[in-house]
Amino acid sequence: MLNVIEEYIRKSLPYYNEVRVLDRSEYPKYGNYNFSLVMEGKVLLEGQSVTIQIALDDRFPLHKPLFFLKPYDALGFIPHVDINGFICYIRDEGIVIDTDNPLAIIEESFERVIKTLTDGKSGANYKDIQEEFEAYWGNLKDVSFIESNVELTNNVKVVKAAAFENYPRWFVGDSVNEIINYCYKYIGRTRMGKPTFTDALYIPLRDGTILNPPYYGDFWTVKQFRNLIYKNITSSNKRILEKIVKRKIRYDEVLIVLVSIPLSNGNKSLIGVKYSEFIPIEMNKNRLKKELSHPLYRTDANCKFVPLSVIRHDKAYIIPRGGGNSLLKDKKVALIGCGSVGGYIAVELAKAGIQKITLIDQDYLMQENVYRHVLGTDSLLMEKYKNGEKVEVLSNPKIIGLKNEIERKLPYTNVDVLPEYIDKIENIISNNTIDFKQFDLVIVAIGNPTIELYLNEFFHKNENMPPVIFTWVEAYGIGGHALLTNNNGKSGCLKCLYTDPFDEKAPLYNRASFAAAGQNFTKQVSGCSSVYIPYSSLDSMQTAILATRLAIDTLSGKEKDNPILSWKGNADIFIENGFKLSDRYSIPYEQLYDSRYLYKNKSCKICGHLKG
Repeated sequence: MLNVIEEYIRKSLPYYNEVRVLDRSEYPKYGNYNFSLVMEGKVLLEGQSVTIQIALDDRFPLHKPLFFLKPYDALGFIPHVDINGFICYIRDEGIVIDTDNPLAIIEESFERVIKTLTDGKSGANYKDIQEEFEAYWGNLKDVSFIESNVELTNNVKVVKAAAFENYPRWFVGDSVNEIINYCYKYIGRTRMGKPTFTDALYIPLRDGTILNPPYYGDFWTVKQFRNLIYKNITSSNKRILEKIVKRKIRYDEVLIVLVSIPLSNGNKSLIGVKYSEFIPIEMNKNRLKKELSHPLYRTDANCKFVPLSVIRHDKAYIIPRGGGNSLLKDKKVALIGCGSVGGYIAVELAKAGIQKITLIDQDYLMQENVYRHVLGTDSLLMEKYKNGEKVEVLSNPKIIGLKNEIERKLPYTNVDVLPEYIDKIENIISNNTIDFKQFDLVIVAIGNPTIELYLNEFFHKNENMPPVIFTWVEAYGIGGHALLTNNNGKSGCLKCLYTDPFDEKAPLYNRASFAAAGQNFTKQVSGCSSVYIPYSSLDSMQTAILATRLAIDTLSGKEKDNPILSWKGNADIFIENGFKLSDRYSIPYEQLYDSRYLYKNKSCKICGHLKG
């Protein structure tokens, strides 16, 4: 196969001339690639002849071909060519390679490479350099890594930098407490040891700044960096910065400066520099000058000046990249019920970017729960007890277990739990323990229809209450549901589902159910204390996903009405156990979705008087 490819590249690849096969000793060294064939040839780009290498690794055509420009700066400093000459002509994410047609892969890839280089030479894609600022910065000579969760504000500010006893990288944060709280979870107490803190600087460049990274191998001087900063900050930030840097520094100090650079897409790049090993330019012959000017104020010392590539932990960076919605960060959600469905909802709300969550549940996590709960055996006992403290109860309340789990994994989420929240919801309401009017949304996932109907009436009959989502899962995985109510003054509520439009005295039955009326699905292992309704963790997760998506749509304003949403599962086991399906189960999913508002009942005693 390689012989066929070699022959094609040598004789048939368009625009590729003076082609030769490289000896293994001439192969480019790039990452962990193990090349099986590398060829080199000339291409004429707008009158300039350049050398391009085509490299196929031992997984080609499963892996795309790689291309290198030799030398890397043959066309000057252009986008998408790194210091190794590697040409980034396409992203790997989402592409599909036709592995049955390797010659076509090479030809199409080569065409993309030619376009990338041509656009770079002509300047058509020059703005891409600034968009890729952090990537270029990370390839500079002598670059080292630093980590940061500094909030990228629009004002110059003094921040803190921490050096740890047993961790190799500096960490920069807005305050000592923020660094300690974050790194305790991230690095761990042992690795942190006794951190040493020093002041650092954060400097935001003004909007509209056009700044390209320094050319490979040609880092800025201290003076050039200082001039770039003052040239590209606002007048108010200039005054703040000048006041800060007038202080004297010691020759043995390490100075760290973070700089945010605005991008055309509305985001910001974050880079850093480090000054160290100061040697005064003019010093007393008898003793070393101990106080020096800050290098962002005046140059009266030589120093080691290196770029820092920033590993970002700030929430504006990591939450959107994980699929979170930054518009939800200030929304407050109360979750009533933290069992199998509610536990997954709590975690997914946090991952969606909701940073203020209040949890309410009376139950403690038990060992029989763990196979269909988001929490596992490591959450069965109180953390205080496991850490050697005395506690009255060993078992861990579900809300405390969830708080620990979420805040440990998702650093910017504040989960509010109090001992008073470990109670029945009807007691919490009668005792006025919580003011539900403070929330933007309430989600109810308790699996108790009687209490759910009580809550439905409570939230409707009290003024200024937020929208409410009721969600529940059905036995044996035949489906799950999420109903929104009290949204935008529209009709539609949980009581509508239990109201027969033709017979007010009809027995209570949830008309959204996929199970026929009059059946009992509870099972028990060893007596009444072990009663449960059979469904799996997958069923809980599916229902939680449905409810969480509805919550996001409600909080973002996308959902204007009060729908009932449902998912359907396989009914084989349900039927094998002798149970009967409702007529609603036979309705196709598309029809269920299209009729999501048609459950509303004008005879409903709770919301029948409302419009819509």
